[in-house]
Amino acid sequence: MGLLTTVLGCEVSWKPKGLHVWHPDMGKLEVKVEDGCLVVSQNVALQLIEQIEAKANEKVVKSLRTDDDSEVKWLKRLVQEHPALQGVPEEIKNHLVEVPAANLIPLGNRRRRKLWRSKGMLVHVFSGEDSGYTLGRAFHEIGGDRRLLHELHVLHQKSSSDLSIQGDAYPLLLRAALDGWVKAWIGGPPCRTRSVLRHLDVPGEDMPRPLRAWEGGEWGIEGLSNFEKSQLFQDSASS
Repeated sequence: MGLLTTVLGCEVSWKPKGLHVWHPDMGKLEVKVEDGCLVVSQNVALQLIEQIEAKANEKVVKSLRTDDDSEVKWLKRLVQEHPALQGVPEEIKNHLVEVPAANLIPLGNRRRRKLWRSKGMLVHVFSGEDSGYTLGRAFHEIGGDRRLLHELHVLHQKSSSDLSIQGDAYPLLLRAALDGWVKAWIGGPPCRTRSVLRHLDVPGEDMPRPLRAWEGGEWGIEGLSNFEKSQLFQDSASS
């Protein structure tokens, strides 16, 4: 109820016949009170949630776009305080804070950027080679607009598709996210140092050994060579 009034500008009042809620655009909402909680239909609830999230995103984006330095400061705070990043080694966290790209020109042509701005973009990271039966092709076959899907991988041979430390993809994706263009993220981390095949014993084959382990070895196990440590760092920093 607090969000309805402070974020969406709804008017809430108690009448002799119960609770009344007026929405600025939707008018009177059909509500009832169960165990002291305001209850609406699922459809209305989803609409209200979408409106609240849109307002919140707009507020965050506006607060970040005051100047470039404020964006970097916010990223530093996010990296240090977000629960999902607790336990990540500091050397990896340091590479999560970069200056977002000034614009998104390298990501696509003018028409595609205009489409992303109006409808949003679906980002598919570590998508693999741009050939064969890709997610983009599958998305198109079920009626999706393939132009909304942006697939990127180092194998695409473009700096704007390279998520490694040497590539330009990460600052570009930061800009897309901060500007509110990204509607969904799809993908998993690169499997080079995470592949389950490293944990399988194949008779007669000299398989690559495991580099990670659960229960404390997620960022690398003991006794690795410098080359293996380099692979670990690159994969962890890029994902």
